[in-house]
Amino acid sequence: IAALFALVNIWLSVAMYVMLIVMYFLPGAILKKRRTGRKKAATIDIHPAGPGEVEVLLQMWKRKARELVEAGKPMWNLDQFSVAGLKEKYLDPHYFIAYKGGVPFGGFILLDQDERYWPGKQDAAFYFHKFVVDSAFRGQGLGREILEWVKAHGAASGKDFIRLDFEEDRTYLRDLYYSSGFVKMGTVDISGMDITVAECRLSRA
Repeated sequence: IAALFALVNIWLSVAMYVMLIVMYFLPGAILKKRRTGRKKAATIDIHPAGPGEVEVLLQMWKRKARELVEAGKPMWNLDQFSVAGLKEKYLDPHYFIAYKGGVPFGGFILLDQDERYWPGKQDAAFYFHKFVVDSAFRGQGLGREILEWVKAHGAASGKDFIRLDFEEDRTYLRDLYYSSGFVKMGTVDISGMDITVAECRLSRA
């Protein structure tokens, strides 16, 4: 019996020792796993589009135009989406493409002048056109990130304003623009439609 008690005591001592080791090392192991398993937020990269990337943008614009037609809210004429078509419509368009985690998700065009929507304006401004975020990336706040990048880029480029135009009844655009610092400056008549023009004054350091 004495030998049995001794064996039980040894077993209990070993069990307690193992438990202490587990209690000491387990929390650190769990924390390390959580840290290493945590996904890093994908970075946003926006830059001037190269020739191949312009083709990616053209496909993205065409896809968005078709989606808007299917939703009963047509906005863009598909026929304009070629390099030649956009060059005919815009004076010296500068194409920009946006990536998240290495995947293209959106883009836009910047102009130095825009006589169609802002006639007579000769001050330092970028004119923002063909703003698109691919539907697969909707709801992630990426449109606002693009706008913030454009404002920072404009200020760094010596511009005083970012200017744009949109249809007022497209509430998602209206709310995004107005909440991003753009102020309505009036409307222009384009083919019988009243188009809102708005600008954001930039502060340069």
